[in-house]
Amino acid sequence: MPKHYLGIDLGGTNIKAGIVDDAGRVLSRGSAPTPGKDGFEAVCSAIARLGGEVAQRAGLTLGHGSIAAAGVGTPGLIDFDHGAVLNAPNLPGWTDVPLAKRMSDLLGLPTVIENDANAAAFGEYWAGAGRGDGHNASPPDPLVMLTLGTGVGGGIVIGGRVLHGGFGLAAEVGHLILHPGNDGLPCGCGQRGCLELYASANAAARRAKEAVQTGRPTSLRSCTEPTAKDLFDHAQAGDVLAVEVAQGVCNDLAWTCITLARVLDPKMIVFAGGMALAGDWMFDRIRRSFRERTWRIASADTLAIVPARLGNDAGIIGAAGVAWEVSQRGVLP
Repeated sequence: MPKHYLGIDLGGTNIKAGIVDDAGRVLSRGSAPTPGKDGFEAVCSAIARLGGEVAQRAGLTLGHGSIAAAGVGTPGLIDFDHGAVLNAPNLPGWTDVPLAKRMSDLLGLPTVIENDANAAAFGEYWAGAGRGDGHNASPPDPLVMLTLGTGVGGGIVIGGRVLHGGFGLAAEVGHLILHPGNDGLPCGCGQRGCLELYASANAAARRAKEAVQTGRPTSLRSCTEPTAKDLFDHAQAGDVLAVEVAQGVCNDLAWTCITLARVLDPKMIVFAGGMALAGDWMFDRIRRSFRERTWRIASADTLAIVPARLGNDAGIIGAAGVAWEVSQRGVLP
């Protein structure tokens, strides 16, 4: 008999929820605005209402044994031992809030919480890119995911579990120092030369704008404010300057893959986020740059560098998947 899990993807603007079976299939889904300005209790109540709605759509009922557990993917710094969100910058007043216990009380379900980027990474491992065409006997392990958006988020799955690290800060891949020294761009985290200043979607857009300002001929001049999408679209169309800038971004992502490969020896690195939609043009160049620069003592072709597959469902599938994984170990709260 298949088991079902409630997956919640909590964002600063919207809450997404879905009922997911133990094969990672979404049976129902829904969304609602996040009442973040109204405080912690208002957000928890909104999550519970939405959870009840998606359960009903799937023909199930919260708290009556038809759903095994709930998982919540949340932004912010988490105390995993106590199920608390220590700080969530996009949710006012969220300082050391007992999210897991409060949601368990409201939903009538054992509830686990996970960082949203980690949850999405587990989703790709469990039911997305890690499953490939669906015929894989088991997902590639370890798996690393990088999300290329405003910044660069990340998640690591190793031994079938999300890696949290000693202080809950594992997989902050966006803050790998790619360009060390005083020449590295200053980052809001306090370091210089962080990856997300060079290879996030925002960074790609900035690099495109700076290239236009050099005065070199380029079709990017037609863009009032070039975006990462503009950069890769013009590169694919053959614009010389756009190709040069986009290749620089791809090289930085390849260097990151090499660093991750040396430390974690993953079987797969997954790229998610809007910039990953650049598709084969970007991935072919990341893979080529990786092969040209990585070591020679082992084949460079054994590591799969691939796009994410779950799209907007990654958060809810991943949150449900984390609940599934914890239940498999028999340690649900």
